[in-house]
Amino acid sequence: NQAQVNANNLGYTTGCTNPIVTGNYLDGGTALSLNSCSGVTMTGNTFIGAISGFSQSQFPSNSYYSSPPTTGLQVFVRPNAYEAGRANITLYNWDLQNSVLVDLSSLLSVGTYYEVRNAQNYFAPPVLSGTYDGNPVTFPMTGLTPATPVGVATPAPTGPRFNAFILTSTLGPYEFYDVPQSNPYHAAIHTAALNGITAGCGGGDFCPDASVSRAQMAVFLLKAEHGAAYSPPPATGNVFSDVPANAFAAAWIEQLFTEGISGGCGDEDFCPNAPITRAQMAVFLLKASQGPGYTPPTASGTVFADVPSSGFAAAWIEDLAARGITAGCGGENFCPASFNTRAQMAVFLVRAFGLS
Repeated sequence: NQAQVNANNLGYTTGCTNPIVTGNYLDGGTALSLNSCSGVTMTGNTFIGAISGFSQSQFPSNSYYSSPPTTGLQVFVRPNAYEAGRANITLYNWDLQNSVLVDLSSLLSVGTYYEVRNAQNYFAPPVLSGTYDGNPVTFPMTGLTPATPVGVATPAPTGPRFNAFILTSTLGPYEFYDVPQSNPYHAAIHTAALNGITAGCGGGDFCPDASVSRAQMAVFLLKAEHGAAYSPPPATGNVFSDVPANAFAAAWIEQLFTEGISGGCGDEDFCPNAPITRAQMAVFLLKASQGPGYTPPTASGTVFADVPSSGFAAAWIEDLAARGITAGCGGENFCPASFNTRAQMAVFLVRAFGLS
């Protein structure tokens, strides 16, 4: 709140009990007024201006400033939790520059079309629009007029010191809202989508942290092996007892069996809904990319700290590392029993099949 005549008032006239105030950046004539509140937890806040109803010594784990800074820039980028591709952007421009550069890589991928609107006059034409190229975007801090409320005069502009914006965006080709340019898996996920291996998990998202089921893996592997246009023969429903002909990915699962890539999970079952582990992925990847008859070199047990030579799929895991397909999960480990995520899957497929 930048208004110099109003306070951020917690408790008002009725008080409050056990409020948690954390991580706020409050700028105003009175940055915060605390009224008849008990059990207050208040940490990690920045207060610019006066405070009322409490003292700094009561809540020392905050930053207090009696007057606004004269230099610097504070940028707050907050993705909208309910609408993909939308975000709120708040700028405190203490340098009083006419414009500031904002990094949008945490929100957008290259090729995404975006519009930026003045939050104080949302229905005016966008103040910015274009196709994101990966570079910081110049936001205007002057020349922005607030909307006129009904019955009162138009408020004075808050720039260049402060402005708030709303960003909306439309995806570019083979991009996903939850995999912006800054995501370390972006390149692999984009390449997997470009090659027709995946269209995401729905709603413009990819769900990079979700685990991959054995049924989904059948589709991913065969598309990576044969190409996006590949379609397996119709399912018979007679291969695995838990995969009827009308089950999700039934044809792909049976084709995986036909090609000798997977014999199932035991007892004539395939366990299609079970998440696949990183160790299992190593076997599937190499059998699909190198042929079902492929046998990796004997494991040494010295490549990953958590993969002894006698461990399940140790030879396959070490071969995956030798081919540069994986460097493990960090700390000299491979995490063989961890579930394989969709983001990791994209990396494995791109590298194993040489996709570009």
